[in-house]
Amino acid sequence: MTPMAAKKKVTGIIQIYSKKARDQVFGIGLKFAKEAGVPEVTEDLFACVDELIKNAVKANYKFLLVVDKIAGQLLKKNPDKTPEQIKQNIFDILKNVHNLEKNWKDYLFSASMLHDVGKIISFNNHQEHSEYIISHSQIIGYTEREKKIISKIALYHKNQNIDDEDYEIKVLAGILRIADSLDKSGVSLFKDLKYDPYNKKLTIFLQKGKMFNIFSYYIEQKKKLLTQTLKIKVEVLLLD
Repeated sequence: MTPMAAKKKVTGIIQIYSKKARDQVFGIGLKFAKEAGVPEVTEDLFACVDELIKNAVKANYKFLLVVDKIAGQLLKKNPDKTPEQIKQNIFDILKNVHNLEKNWKDYLFSASMLHDVGKIISFNNHQEHSEYIISHSQIIGYTEREKKIISKIALYHKNQNIDDEDYEIKVLAGILRIADSLDKSGVSLFKDLKYDPYNKKLTIFLQKGKMFNIFSYYIEQKKKLLTQTLKIKVEVLLLD
């Protein structure tokens, strides 16, 4: 990571959203001060909150640069296995099961690229920040409706309840959840995918490694949405 990269300014929707977060925290602080009977704290409180939010965003941004650098080094060793390709491979191998048109694959790709963008605001509940940033950003080539779809897929890539969403969102969020289990460092273990239509079973083959048990556990924890939506089984097997 170069010194210039570390000093890159945060602008655009991230800056706007940071100000929104600052104003919310500032409002809570004013309410607390009023209830405590502390007068004339507005200027000092605003300066404190502003510095807090600003430093948090910068720290998250720098950390994400480091993570991307590490991930880039891993992908150089495995150029044919990126997290985005794994997600698209799952979409393709299950195409006769989910019956979604090709444009939904494009939405999945965009969501897979953007689903973690909310981490620049906060790592806690980052999926909610990702939804806001995607839905309020200018993404060339997508309509407002399509941006909403992409933002919803990003929102539900974590294990929260999704019962009231459309079938298509559930399918793509389910795929994203499974592939996200192998995101970054886990892609080095990925070997192959197979779908057995007779037994309605998707098998994910991982190669032997120190992290096999961990990533296998992650997939087991995140497969429920896809298995319930498509009425299929998902299993992880070790491929020597």
